[in-house]
Amino acid sequence: MKRTDSHLPGLKLPGRTRGDWRGRKTLTLAIVASSLASCRLITDCTYETRYVRASGSIIENGSQLVSADVTVGANRGSLEWKNFDRSIDGSTLKGHVLAARLVRSDQPGVSLLDIPVDPPTSPLISGGSLIQRPADTSPNLNGLYVIVAGGLAAIELDTDISSQPRLSIPLAVIDKKDWYRPSNCY
Repeated sequence: MKRTDSHLPGLKLPGRTRGDWRGRKTLTLAIVASSLASCRLITDCTYETRYVRASGSIIENGSQLVSADVTVGANRGSLEWKNFDRSIDGSTLKGHVLAARLVRSDQPGVSLLDIPVDPPTSPLISGGSLIQRPADTSPNLNGLYVIVAGGLAAIELDTDISSQPRLSIPLAVIDKKDWYRPSNCY
């Protein structure tokens, strides 16, 4: 027997009953609801982040010789990486810095991280970001957060200036936040 749906006159639904269509509607609604719920996972925070900012400078004869600002951060969860951002500035030292590194202030000369020196055309001695993803071995940013957050970090600069062959800039923590879920996830 051929059936027609009462609200769609003339539509023949071979072998289907009104209950079959209700079941399909229910299934369709369940699929849509499930899709919307999984979209919520995309917009919700599924990772945590932390960071520490530190800064320091060397003042000589009342003028700033060099300054350094660093941020060490990390993400864990659905987003994973570590980062080291730096800005090292000193107009009188620009062009005289041979090497830069992050060290523990209680272990000078022992590099935790070699920091690239910018080319002479850059206004900074060194600036930019280094990122370590989970599979990366270089740059090795492991443990830097704890050292900087603990107030144990310094930036060392080797120069070609005979009166100042090595300068050490102690870094003081100016802001830090340990693991938290950001409120503005994307």
